Amino acid sequence: HRIDILRRGYLDTVHISLVGIIGLLCLLFGAKVYAADRGNKVNKSFALFAVVAFFWMMFDFSVYQSSLANYQTLLNRLDIANICVLIFSLAYFTYLFPKGLFKLPRFVVALAISSTLGIVSLVMLTDKVVEYAFMEDYGSNIKFGALFYLFAVYTSILTAFSLIVFLVKYIKFRDLEKTQVRYIFEGIGLLTVFNLVFNLFIPWATSSFIWARFC
Repeated sequence: HRIDILRRGYLDTVHISLVGIIGLLCLLFGAKVYAADRGNKVNKSFALFAVVAFFWMMFDFSVYQSSLANYQTLLNRLDIANICVLIFSLAYFTYLFPKGLFKLPRFVVALAISSTLGIVSLVMLTDKVVEYAFMEDYGSNIKFGALFYLFAVYTSILTAFSLIVFLVKYIKFRDLEKTQVRYIFEGIGLLTVFNLVFNLFIPWATSSFIWARFC
């Protein structure tokens, strides 16, 4: 039992350290890119993505803290709502980086923005997506609401959009732009896929977030 306690304490320390370091680097990188050209939409979109990613890491970290057990429903709703904004900011960055490949119709942009605001409001103001949350040995678990599938569909569509746009740009672009797209595509693509698997599809299928801590 003592070994288990020590092991858990060690894992918690590693978890805190990694979240802190990665979160700080994320903010610094976003600030550096924004400062390099404050008027550039690409730089602004990346800075937005970096800031939202930082808050996602903070909210995601909080749902594993037993000291916050009484606030898990709120924290999980904040985490889920933040994921919506994170996926939207990723799609926006993908659309612009390193340059636009096509122009989206205004109604599509309006639909994406209104859908994001709608899902976020649904998550935060009702119990239809996250009914309630509770603590397990490994961290927080969620009782899904009747409309959780809307969140799943929303995130899946915008993620697919981002990956497809990056793939098309990789095929069409040449030289430096092709290399830039490849690195971003590989990094964000892997992160997105792992997050969808560990934080969406596995929890949805098993009604447990026991594997979510791995990503």
